[in-house]
Amino acid sequence: MQNIDRLLRDGWSIDNPNTVTLEAAARLERLGLVDLTHREFVVCAEPLDADYPPMVRDCQGHVFLQDGLDEGDDEYRCLDCERPVYPFLHDKRRHGNVRSRIRLEGVISFIREELNAIGDFRQMTDGVFRVETGSEEVLVCLVEMCRDSRYLSREHARLNPTLFVAVDSRNLKERFLPDPWLVRVSLADLVTGTADLPFLLDDVLAKGVPSVLVNAFLPVYNKVVPCLVHTPESGPQRRLFMVECGPDRLLIEDALVVTAKADVQLQVFGVLWRRFLEDLSAVRAPDDFRHISLKDLTNIIDEGDRDDAIDELNVRRAINRLQNDMTETVRRELGLPIKRDDIIQNIRSDGQRRKGNGYRINPRMVLPRVSSPS
Repeated sequence: MQNIDRLLRDGWSIDNPNTVTLEAAARLERLGLVDLTHREFVVCAEPLDADYPPMVRDCQGHVFLQDGLDEGDDEYRCLDCERPVYPFLHDKRRHGNVRSRIRLEGVISFIREELNAIGDFRQMTDGVFRVETGSEEVLVCLVEMCRDSRYLSREHARLNPTLFVAVDSRNLKERFLPDPWLVRVSLADLVTGTADLPFLLDDVLAKGVPSVLVNAFLPVYNKVVPCLVHTPESGPQRRLFMVECGPDRLLIEDALVVTAKADVQLQVFGVLWRRFLEDLSAVRAPDDFRHISLKDLTNIIDEGDRDDAIDELNVRRAINRLQNDMTETVRRELGLPIKRDDIIQNIRSDGQRRKGNGYRINPRMVLPRVSSPS
């Protein structure tokens, strides 16, 4: 997580990256979120080098190796102490360095993919999206990319439920108002699955906001100078859903939700379904039904003959699409009330954080039906 967090800081570089860091960097590059530059450098005063000690014995200046520079003409110089350095003549020890640059279009594409897995959405302006969740709407605002100050005002957030997303996690601490009712998340948390976007959107709708704000038009996020009503439901409704899961389809109350074409979604549900049936056979209490972590679930999914590897991000998006397809189908085809967690339940042990969390079929809402031939 820390590697992802640092690599999502524009222009940030990491010296001597280990394997974990390089894998994290490669993943961000595959997702289109960053452009990477890999370089080599020598340290001005390296105790094990042949030119040690120089005049400044403790100089830790980095001298990067570049094509086209001639050390014979003293073109390699330490920027800290200004002495000429001869990396090849003295066979100086080389160190690796990786530097990341944020791809704004890649960040937008990533957020669009995440929102597309949840429901209908549209872009309001640069860096701001409106997404439908159930019968309500939430704004998702990328704070570094939003150029319309209206969406960054506290009064606007009070009247329009908004989730604020920061590409650079430091901006959440250094440039955000500390109001507890403001919901915010870093891009790193979304990429790693530490935070769950659908539940963050639900959290935005569920949080209460002050009816009156002092200095209501303060910006919630300041790009230049760091800054030192959801109505509750009337009552629980009893809902039970008859679910049929076969090798090539998934039905809820005879409404077809998933076919074999959506193979990842069907595989994901199949894993959860088998565990659900095992717990039923073991006569477990509802609270004792097991959940499975995203990592373990991903490891079980069969990659088959796919060209692209299946990773946790793919599986999480498949679950989001599956939850969205189920709620939309039940509402449209059957006209029944249904919530996102009614069929596939996300078990969260620490708020929105995923540490120790996982997924299961909701034992209080789902009734199994024997699968019939399609």
